[in-house]
Parts: sequence; C-alpha cells; structure tokens
Amino acid sequence: MKLRRLENEPNASGNDTENPLDTWLMKVRLERLGYDLGQAAAKAERWKQAAEDAAHQNEILAAETKELRALLERSRQARPLAGEKPKELSAQNEIMRQLSLQVAHRNATIARLREDLETQRAMRHADLSEAQDAQAAAEARADALRDELTARTAEKEALSEEIDALRTAQDERLEDLAALGKELESQGKRLVHERERRQNETAALGNLLGQTRQQISEAQAAVKQKSDELHHEHQKRHILEALASTKGEINAALMAPFFIRRHQRAHNKLKEDLRLISASGLFEADWYVQCYPDVAQAKGGPLRHFVRYGAYELRNPGPEFDSLRYHLANPDVTAHGMAALMHYVRSGKSEGRQVFRVEQP
Repeated sequence: MKLRRLENEPNASGNDTENPLDTWLMKVRLERLGYDLGQAAAKAERWKQAAEDAAHQNEILAAETKELRALLERSRQARPLAGEKPKELSAQNEIMRQLSLQVAHRNATIARLREDLETQRAMRHADLSEAQDAQAAAEARADALRDELTARTAEKEALSEEIDALRTAQDERLEDLAALGKELESQGKRLVHERERRQNETAALGNLLGQTRQQISEAQAAVKQKSDELHHEHQKRHILEALASTKGEINAALMAPFFIRRHQRAHNKLKEDLRLISASGLFEADWYVQCYPDVAQAKGGPLRHFVRYGAYELRNPGPEFDSLRYHLANPDVTAHGMAALMHYVRSGKSEGRQVFRVEQP
C-alpha cells in the first residue's frame, strides 16, 4: 500500500543543511499523506456501505424465505376435500414440489450469501484494521513531518534574516565599491593624463636626443673626416719631404756640370726614366696638362716636367695611376725616396704591387 511505502521511505530531514528542495519534498510528502488518508477513509466508507447493502439483501432474502415457508406450511395443513378430483390433487402436489424446490434454492442462496458476506466482512474488517493502523502510522509520520517542517520553517526564517543582513552588508559593500570605483576611475583619468604628458615629454626628449645624436654623429663624422684629412696631410707632407730630398739631389746633379760623373749619372737616369714612363702607357700628357695648368708653361714638355718635378710632388701621371695612394700602400717606396711611378715601372709591376685609379674629386 502507498501508506506502507511512504513509511519505508528515508527521512529527508536528516540533512542538517537547510535546502529549499528538502522543504518542498516535506510539503509534497505531507500532501501525499493527506491524500492517502483520504483514500483510506473513502475505502473504509465503501466497505461499510457494501456491508450495509449485504445486510439489507440478507434481510430481503430472509423475508422471502419466511414467506415461502408460511406458504408451504399452509399447503401442508390443507386437507384434500372428499369431492376433489385426482388431477387437481396432482396439480397441487406439483405446485408444492416447485415451492419446495424454490425454498431449497433460496435457502442455499441465503447460506451462500451469508458465507460470502461473512468472508467479505472478515476481509473488510482486516483491511479496515490495516488501514486504521496505516492511518495511525501516517498520522504519526505526518505529525513528525509537521514538527520537522516547523523546525525547518524556523530555520528558514532565521536564514532569511541572516540573508537579509548579508544583503544589507552586500549593498553597503557595493556602495563602498562604487565609491572606490569612481575614485579609481578619477585616478585612472589623472594617470592617463599624466602618462600622456610623460609620453609627450618623452617624445620631445626623444626627438631632442635624436637631434643631439645626429649632431654628435655629424660632429664625430666631421672630426673623423678632419682627423683623416690631417692624417692624410701629415702622411702627404712626410712623403713630400722624403721625395723633396731625392728631387733636390737629382736636380742638383743635373745643374752641376762641373761634377762630370755625377752630372752624367743624373742625366742618364733622367733619360732612362723618360723612356720607361713614356713606354708604361700610364702617362697621358693632355690629361696631365689639363689637371695641372701650370705645366703648360714648363720647358721640355709635360713628360719632362713630370719626371723631374711632378713625380716628386705627388702629381698623377694619368687617370690610371694615383701617386699618393701608391705611396700610402707602399711605405717602403717612400722610405727609399723613390717616386711612385718610377718605382712601379722599374720593379713594382714585376713584384705585383697594386696600382690605384685617380678618384674624381
């Protein structure tokens, strides 16, 4: 039965923690207990009505049986008259036999109905007793659940009060957070403004630093260029000084006819240098005159000027040979006081020394 299954169900109230689902389950169980109690009461009422109907049917059968017995008794007490015919007596006997059969059938029916009624009465009584016991247990269970529901309701009210207090605290906390958020937003705006100002200052300083670095780089480049120029001039002056000594000795020998051997050796060297330079293909007279206009007025022509003076003054014989760069690349030539092109055509070429083209200014 539903009431027994309900009694065997675990008690959901064992959970110490308040749960809205537990409260809802207890309400559902109370409603189901009430429904089961109503069903048991209705069933008992139907059993009572069935018992009353059976008793009424028994009374009707008893009345009919009594009436049949009275009729049978009157028939037995009747005496046949002297003048009656045998056929009439036979008919009366047949009626009596039919009545006896009906009475026996009614008696059997009454006995069977009484037996069925007693059986149903016993069953109804047992069911009614069981229903009453289940109803009592259900009522006890319902009382326990009501008590538990009351306790849970009290706990719920206490929790509701606690929740209200927490909500109030939460609202206050939210207000504090909102105020803090506004303050943080204001600080954030100030920080953004400060960051933009710092970024502008940093950009300006970066531009200034870039300009300063550019100026420093340009100054360093100018200093390096000046240093290179000074070093170049120093090297050039050193080379010119070394070559000037050789040029002075050669020209002095050429200008001293009284020292015959010395003069002859210088004259022979001049002729040999003129021949070698002319045959080298590196001397271009037109180019030489164009680059050095003062040579146009020199006696003996451009080639003689180069051999006697130009080679020792670091002048270039043509676009394919740079005298200064040859001296810079071969300091031993300068140390011996030899002119660049003279050294190259005599031994430098055979030694595989590099020549340099004249760079355009």
